[in-house]
Amino acid sequence: MGYDDETCDRLMRESLPLVGLSEDILKRSPFELSGGQKRRVAFAGILAMNPDVLILDEPAAGLDPAGQREIFGYIETLRDQGKSIVLVSHDMDEAARIADRVLVLKKGEQVFFGSPEKLFSKETNSYSMRLDKPCLVQTMSDLKKEYPYINDTVFDVTEAAESLVFGDMKEVDAQ
Repeated sequence: MGYDDETCDRLMRESLPLVGLSEDILKRSPFELSGGQKRRVAFAGILAMNPDVLILDEPAAGLDPAGQREIFGYIETLRDQGKSIVLVSHDMDEAARIADRVLVLKKGEQVFFGSPEKLFSKETNSYSMRLDKPCLVQTMSDLKKEYPYINDTVFDVTEAAESLVFGDMKEVDAQ
C-alpha cells in the first residue's frame, strides 16, 4: 500500500479495537490463536488498509453464534461509516438483515437484484430460487395468518416486535 513501517504499525493498532481485539494479541504466536481470533486479526489487517469497498466471502463461517454476531456487528458498523460491502453468503438471515440490495445468482446467471424486502415479499418467489426465507420472515408470515395487520417482511427482532404491537404502519397509512 506504500506505507512505511511506522504507519503500518499505527494503522494496525488503530484497527484492532474495531474488531474487538487488544494490542496484546500482537505479542502472541498465530499458532496460539483461536479460529475466531485469527479471523479478527485478518479482518483488522484489511481494515488497516482503509478500503472503500470490502468484499467478504462467508465472513462468519465456522464461528460460534457469539462470534458471528460480533463479525456482523463490525460489518454493520463499517456499512454505517459509508463503506461499500459486497457480502457473499448463504445465510439469508444475515444477508437480509444487513444488505441494502441482494443479488441472487443461479448457475452463474442473475435471477434477482433488489431489496431484501422485495426478495422475500409475496410478489417474488424466493422458493423457486431455492432460497429459504429468513427465520424471522417465516415466523412473521406464519403469525400473519392470525394477525393480518402485521408486516411479515421484517429482518430484525425490534422491527418484528414493533409490527406485532403497532401493526404494519405502511398499510395503515395507505388506508
